[in-house]
Amino acid sequence: MRALVTIALLFTIGALQSSGQGYEWEGSPREPLTIPRTYIGLEARASFATHTASLRYIEQELGITCCTYDNGTGLPLALSVVGERWVSSHMKISAGAGVSVVGATFVAPTQPVPLSNGQMLRTEYVLDGSLTYASAFGSISMRLGASHVLASVGARLHGYLSGSMTQRERIVAPDNVMFTGQEPGSEVVIAQTFLDAATPLVVEPFIQLSYDMPLSMGLVLQPSLHVGLPLMSLSTADDWRMMGYGVGLRLVKGL
Repeated sequence: MRALVTIALLFTIGALQSSGQGYEWEGSPREPLTIPRTYIGLEARASFATHTASLRYIEQELGITCCTYDNGTGLPLALSVVGERWVSSHMKISAGAGVSVVGATFVAPTQPVPLSNGQMLRTEYVLDGSLTYASAFGSISMRLGASHVLASVGARLHGYLSGSMTQRERIVAPDNVMFTGQEPGSEVVIAQTFLDAATPLVVEPFIQLSYDMPLSMGLVLQPSLHVGLPLMSLSTADDWRMMGYGVGLRLVKGL
């Protein structure tokens, strides 16, 4: 009886050790199945970002601040090469590198101006910004119970590559009024410049929930939800904070 208990215990321990990542792959019934522990692939991410800032627009000819951009939104995008290593059946470490682009749009109202016909001209300033980074990340993931859901915590490091800023003024009311010039219209470009005051290095901690979907032998698709919050301002000249909420899709192949 003791021998039977010992054999059953050893079998149970062996089953736990060989459970891999919980992937129910089936190979040849005559050959042992080895689940890969190392994976490599690609990941694409898209986010909705909220921006809180104090970006001053200075009218160069007058030397005065015409408006300050406070709140904005944007759609950051990223593409990375990623690698994963399962250190146990319930924990893996991941790392990757790629390129990310952070876009942002801010709107600031202007003071109404009376027109000769008695109507009030209402316009607003619009600031469109785009920042491109070389990005790298590292994370630790834990499986939640026996499910394929993983909770991750990590950080991204963004190195600034380039950026641009475009400022426009557009008419809000009345509808029948346009800016005059070579190309009359409801909006006019005030300035287009390169962004020379971007923070050179940005650290962004993040948390993430993902789900492993085994597609075929050694191939896994991982949709995810993530939240990221950079620790510092995106600009060295003004306060510019961002928080991003997004989705990701990772496809990895076992080695």
